[in-house]
Amino acid sequence: ATTMGVMNSAYVRFCADFDPLARNFIMIVKVFAKEHNLSGSGRGDHFSSYSIVLLAIFFLQKQSILHSLWVLQNVPGLHRMEINGYNFSICTDTSLLPKLEPNTSSLVELLQKFFQHHSQRENLQVNKVVTIQDPFEVKRNVVSNVSLKRLEKLLISFNKAANLLEEVVQKEVEIADRKEFIKTLLTPCIET
Repeated sequence: ATTMGVMNSAYVRFCADFDPLARNFIMIVKVFAKEHNLSGSGRGDHFSSYSIVLLAIFFLQKQSILHSLWVLQNVPGLHRMEINGYNFSICTDTSLLPKLEPNTSSLVELLQKFFQHHSQRENLQVNKVVTIQDPFEVKRNVVSNVSLKRLEKLLISFNKAANLLEEVVQKEVEIADRKEFIKTLLTPCIET
């Protein structure tokens, strides 16, 4: 399990290092979840930091800012690294990866789309309260311990963040005081 954790961390680090926009996006989403008491460590009724980061990575893949895991694992000549029957190999040589379409969205626009998309319960649910599939261990739900109450808190927090960001995007507001804007975004909307 430790080797699997190291490989998961290497994958997350590769995604964050791939593009400065991806790194900033992932960090803001991660800090947002922590500040809103949505994520925590250890066992308990919360989203793990890893699960929040996976949501962010998956979203960035859908926006063509990051490559899908399938693309990273299907580069010709890539050595297969199998751990407990799961393929953990990824190509980290960016020169071997296909070019991605240029991104035209700003960080604020991407955050607004992310929070809007994930504030819809049907986008997180399969047959449990919530499901976030581990990209390598595909049978593992990394949020199997999350309660309906915690999920509802995430949905409310994400919806409020989406609305705040939508105001900024729609009004094409120039964010004069970025620190104040980030402070507003990160201030919890509801009590724990």
